[in-house]
Amino acid sequence: MRAILGEIFVYNPSQPVYTKEALLQLDMKMAFIQRLARHLGLLFIDGESSEGNLCYAFESGLNPDYISSFTKMDIKRFLEKTLTASRYHMESDAVELPKSLNLE
Repeated sequence: MRAILGEIFVYNPSQPVYTKEALLQLDMKMAFIQRLARHLGLLFIDGESSEGNLCYAFESGLNPDYISSFTKMDIKRFLEKTLTASRYHMESDAVELPKSLNLE
């Protein structure tokens, strides 16, 4: 699944260029999250952290076949590891999202 950064993040159109660090601080659009949930076949849990969860679905070494949900932090961790440039243009730069956010 390919997504332009402007489809992922809520941003100010008068500031279309962001550093990687600033980009990862922006909020994400719910339409993108719903599209990603369909693409991954996973349930989205609205929350930044999975701490306190007794389930092992967020264990980094867990087989991706056993993961049933994801959070915004999972998306941000994936983007942090895959985005390599220092600056990004919201209207033209894009990211390719595989069928799994697991980078192990």
